[in-house]
Amino acid sequence: MNFLIPKNLNLEKLILENPTINIRKRTTVNGVRVIPNEPITVKTKSLIKHLPYCYYLIDLIIRKGLDNKNTVKGYINLRSDLLDKVIPHITRLMIVNLLETLNVINVNGSYEIGEHSKSYKINDHYSKN
Repeated sequence: MNFLIPKNLNLEKLILENPTINIRKRTTVNGVRVIPNEPITVKTKSLIKHLPYCYYLIDLIIRKGLDNKNTVKGYINLRSDLLDKVIPHITRLMIVNLLETLNVINVNGSYEIGEHSKSYKINDHYSKN
């Protein structure tokens, strides 16, 4: 699949600019999967394997935004079940937080079950390309 990615976005370079990054991601504590309240420090090299998921999310935001049917102030509603078709559920939080921490995307985290999903948009710096 060819992803629609802003020309001025070199995600691998952006991720590797620092040896570590603080992001929220699911982790295991005493054998139980939890989402910590505070970000944890992650080695950026370990995130490179997730680039295809990052590109998928960026591509999905751009493609869904092209029809302008579900946009509010540039934000695109994306249902979690749509994301889970490609991005493993346990990885989705980390991918979203990584892209948000790197200022690639903005997230409107409000949602109402059965009414509207969380919404996402490409940061203005990247959306102009």
